[in-house]
Amino acid sequence: MNIPTCATLIRDLGWHCAPVEAQGNHALYVSTSVLLPNGTPLDFYLISYGDHIIVTDDGLWLFALRSLGYALDDRRNWRGLSDVAEKHGFALRDDGTFEYSVATGDLGMAGGRILQMICSIASWELEHYASSDSDLSLNQEIERLMRRKAPTWEIEKSPIVRLSNGDELRFDFRWGEKLVDAIAPIALSVSARLRKILQMQREAFDTDRMLFIIDDRAAPEKATHELALLSQMAKAVRFTDFEERFEASTESN
Repeated sequence: MNIPTCATLIRDLGWHCAPVEAQGNHALYVSTSVLLPNGTPLDFYLISYGDHIIVTDDGLWLFALRSLGYALDDRRNWRGLSDVAEKHGFALRDDGTFEYSVATGDLGMAGGRILQMICSIASWELEHYASSDSDLSLNQEIERLMRRKAPTWEIEKSPIVRLSNGDELRFDFRWGEKLVDAIAPIALSVSARLRKILQMQREAFDTDRMLFIIDDRAAPEKATHELALLSQMAKAVRFTDFEERFEASTESN
């Protein structure tokens, strides 16, 4: 049995590349096989500018997510996507474009970073779809409740904890002295937080200062299951319990 040629393999895997003109600069349009639920591929452009290349989606990804019903007209809801971009060396620009700059000679080495970024966008969509959070309201609701429960506690959005090995861990909020994450009740989200807890424990961090709030509004049974796993290692609470019974005054700040 003959194996396909490289060009045939790339085509059969659903990738396509074609030269285009972009503001007078040489450019390639790359169509990928990574698809959103409506079948939209997460495509991007490579545009040559002198000794470097810009990798950009030209606003396609944000537009596609809006088309799926995500409330991204409000730029306050871009934070999660901005975090995804930053993790992979991209930047989410004010015009809604994801961009990454790489020296021409390093483009081959940057291929993995580009693919990871594309897959992370797809994972972001999957996580929010699974948690029925297309309006991206979970963090907004939790912030509102935190302000109500402890009006004098300072709230910092998207704080970063830098570890001794150089790694950085990002949380949704710093609430007083607590580090807070809002979590969808799916294994992908919970597994990521379990890894985060282990990393913090290796740094001898007081895990009592961490609080994980699991959204149980759409899937209470799934949330209860994931809560049982997470609460073995750190303070965790269901969203409805946080809303109704969790009192900040009973927690040391």
